[in-house]
Amino acid sequence: MKAFCDFLRKILTPQMVWVDENQQGHWVQKKRMHPVLRALIWGGGTVIAAIFAVSCFWGAPEPDAPLPAPQEAAMKAEKGPDGPQQPVPVSTESGNVVRKPDLPDDVTPAASHKPGTLAVVPDEIRPSITRDVPAPAEKPAPKKKDSQNSLKIDPNPKKGQSEPKKDITPKLPAPPGRRKEYWIHIDKGDYTLSLYRGQNLMRTYSIAVGKNPGNKQAIGDHRTPVGNFRVVSIENASKWKHDFGDGKGKIDGAYGPWFIRLDAGGWKGIGIHGTHDPDSRGTMATEGCIRLSNEEIQDLKRYAYRNMRVVIEE
Repeated sequence: MKAFCDFLRKILTPQMVWVDENQQGHWVQKKRMHPVLRALIWGGGTVIAAIFAVSCFWGAPEPDAPLPAPQEAAMKAEKGPDGPQQPVPVSTESGNVVRKPDLPDDVTPAASHKPGTLAVVPDEIRPSITRDVPAPAEKPAPKKKDSQNSLKIDPNPKKGQSEPKKDITPKLPAPPGRRKEYWIHIDKGDYTLSLYRGQNLMRTYSIAVGKNPGNKQAIGDHRTPVGNFRVVSIENASKWKHDFGDGKGKIDGAYGPWFIRLDAGGWKGIGIHGTHDPDSRGTMATEGCIRLSNEEIQDLKRYAYRNMRVVIEE
């Protein structure tokens, strides 16, 4: 490759040569193209000129040849006695007898044409030809679409009009996997947390609830609130610590890997979380939250989302 590049560079670089300009021994030094490059340019120009000359010779138009007899007769028929005539559509599909007019010898009668073709007829004999053109078939009226499932509602009814009717079209069930279909039911008496998808029970987990029974009434009363709540956030609690006041100090991983915080009717700090003490499940052991094992909170977190409905019952 390097040798080829050097060869091209040598060919394309002008060379300094000594030239006797006046043929009298007066030599001067001038730049000249490489002999190989000059040969290529000269040879290419010669080939192009030869191709151009051959194309001009073979591409010359031939003299006009006489038209065949059928084409010549057709041209005469088109011209007519007073110049070019317009074609008249003539149909013989109906079976009616078409009277043959007296036409010139070099004009083919219209009745001899094939059905659906155009015949050229002079103006003076056009009225004598009976036209029989079938009327176009009527297109069938388009079928009306069934408007049973295409009810449109005007969201802004005018004055004097009744309120818009509700859409009565039956709604299909949502596709599987939509997270907004899931909700949580907590039964404090059974120590269970149930995950539902619509009306279908999907999971049941064992939980621990507040140390004291009944609905929450005050801060620090160690009761789990009762009611209809919602999820406000899902927080990473893997590094959280908490002192349960049992003399053991702050416990690492007291809330497990996740804390699902609830909007519990004004009570702060209430949520669903994991625990460092999975054996406490099935008992009243928390300060008001709902405990799951760390494995189960990981599984529940896959279905949880903001504004998820959470129902807690006594």
